[in-house]
Amino acid sequence: MLNTNLDEISAAIGYTATNLLVVWYGGQWLRVPGRADENSPLGKLIGGPALRALVRTYGGQNLWVNQGEGIAREIRNRKIAGDLRQGKAPADIAREVGCRRRRVLQIRQDLIEKGVLDA
Repeated sequence: MLNTNLDEISAAIGYTATNLLVVWYGGQWLRVPGRADENSPLGKLIGGPALRALVRTYGGQNLWVNQGEGIAREIRNRKIAGDLRQGKAPADIAREVGCRRRRVLQIRQDLIEKGVLDA
């Protein structure tokens, strides 16, 4: 069983195929077949070239497919940055995105340090 990250999978099979795996298999183990059958459900989902690359890299193994939490987190952070730029109160933003005001302030500070948001 391999606990991989999405960067590793994407390097092997490409961005689009990795996104399809996240949508369909995210948060669970995927048994990678030992040989590439393009007519299998997995082959039809990600396509022949990506399936062949997946089998070449991970064939015969159980592969953990992350749920893509990082993407959802960055989308949330982009929303928080936009709301802060518009002058919304951190408490109001926190209610909208489902976290605490303190977390919004932590994210704000992180975005300022990264240069994404002005102080």
